[in-house]
Amino acid sequence: MSVLDQALGWLMIALGVAHCVTSFRVVPLSHLTIGLTGTAVAMIIGGFLNVSRARGKEGLTRAFSLIGNLMVLALAIGLAWPFRYHLLQHWQELAIVVVTAIELVFAIHGS
Repeated sequence: MSVLDQALGWLMIALGVAHCVTSFRVVPLSHLTIGLTGTAVAMIIGGFLNVSRARGKEGLTRAFSLIGNLMVLALAIGLAWPFRYHLLQHWQELAIVVVTAIELVFAIHGS
C-alpha cells in the first residue's frame, strides 16, 4: 500500500503542476488566475506531504498531511462543483477530487 500511497502523492503533484500551467495559459493574469494558482500550489505542497508521510509516518508529517489533504479536498470540490454535470469532459477536476480523497483515507488510517 505504501507504493500506491507514494504513487498517488506524485500524481497529486503532477496534477498540481498541470493545473498551475493551464490556469496561466487559459485565463492570463486575472484575479481568477491567482486563485487557481494558489489551489495548484496547495496541491503540490499536499502531494509532497503525502509522499513524505508514505515514507515515514511519524508525528507532525502525518498531522500536516491530514490537514493538507482536508484543505486540498475542499478546494478540489470547489473547483469541480461548477462542472458537476460535465465531469467527464473536465476529468482533471474529477481526478483531483478522487486522488485527494484516497490520500485522505491513507492519511487517516496511516497506510
